[in-house]
Amino acid sequence: MNFQELRNDSDEILLVGPKQNNGEFDWFPLIHLEYTDEWGDECREPYYVTLLVVSPQQAQEGGAWEKACNCCGVPEEARATMDEMGQCQVLLDHGTSTPVWQALGTNKRTLLREARREAVVLCGFTFGFAMDRAVNALGTTGWECVRGEL
Repeated sequence: MNFQELRNDSDEILLVGPKQNNGEFDWFPLIHLEYTDEWGDECREPYYVTLLVVSPQQAQEGGAWEKACNCCGVPEEARATMDEMGQCQVLLDHGTSTPVWQALGTNKRTLLREARREAVVLCGFTFGFAMDRAVNALGTTGWECVRGEL
């Protein structure tokens, strides 16, 4: 599975995979790698990677797209012309995404390889199972998170 780089700066890397469809809506797998050096002394591993599901289609249907744009300061004129990759970034920054896998480690390359491997499994046959589970202590499911119902 090929991932395209959306962001690569001093504190994070964001990769997006090809558009997927579960039979009901379109979604994108995102790999988000963060550098943990600013997290404090309690985190000994320098890298934290998360595999996330983001769906601009579900966010727009659930009303979360407008909330995300308002929160992130996206101008009205830019909202209508923004491509799906830009929409994915805004939704991730807002927190309208579903985490389906995460890991801490000392080797960035190994972590990214593991995340890609998990993305292939997710896109293959475990998408529904991953979305059915609770993703926070309140019991919010992945289906609810991707719609912005937090």
